[in-house]
Amino acid sequence: MKLHPLSLEACRAIREAVGDEIDLIHDAVFSYDRRTALRVGKELEKLHFHWYEAPLPAHDIDGYVELAKRLDIPVTVELFHSYSEYIRRGAVRIVRSMSDFMGGITEMKKIANLAEGFGLNWEPHAYGGSLCQVANLHVILSVGNCDFFELPIDKNGGEGSFDVGTKDGLRIDKDGYVHAPEKAGLGLDIDWEQVKEGAEVPL
Repeated sequence: MKLHPLSLEACRAIREAVGDEIDLIHDAVFSYDRRTALRVGKELEKLHFHWYEAPLPAHDIDGYVELAKRLDIPVTVELFHSYSEYIRRGAVRIVRSMSDFMGGITEMKKIANLAEGFGLNWEPHAYGGSLCQVANLHVILSVGNCDFFELPIDKNGGEGSFDVGTKDGLRIDKDGYVHAPEKAGLGLDIDWEQVKEGAEVPL
C-alpha cells in the first residue's frame, strides 16, 4: 500500500492496523526540507516501511545523495529527467519514472534497462488513466527488475477510479496479482464516447 499520510502518528497507526505482512510505502510528495526528511526517514525505518518516496523536491539531487547515504530505507523520487545522474551519484536506490506524463513505453524500457545495469529496481509511477496503467504493465512484464504494479484506488478502497477512456480496466486478483490482458494492442477497448465527451482522470 502506498500512502500519503500527513503525520508520523498516521504512519504508526497504519502500521499497527495492518501488521507486518503488508508492505507500506510513504510518498511525501516533495514535502520536506532536508532535516525533516532525515527525521521522517529514520522513523519510517523503525516502522519497516518498504521505501520512502519523494521526500525532497525532485531537483535537489545533493539532498537525495545525502539522504540515501544516511538511511537504510530505500529512497526514491519520481523523475522526469537526469536519470543517469541520480543513478551515478547514488541518489536513489529505486528508480521511479514518470513515463505516463512523458516518454511512454520506449522511455520506460530504456530507463528500466539503465536501472538494471546498475543493479537497481525500476518501479514506474502510475497516476494516469487505464491506458497509462496498461502501458506500464506491458513494460513491467518485459523486464526483470520490477516488483510492483501500482494501481490507483479511490478513497473507499475501490479499484477502477482512474478507468477513463476505456470500456475495461486492470484489476488485482484475490492473491494480489495483476494479469496481462489478452486482447490486441495494449489490451483494453477504447470507449470512444468517453473520449468524445472529453472525460478526464479525477484529481
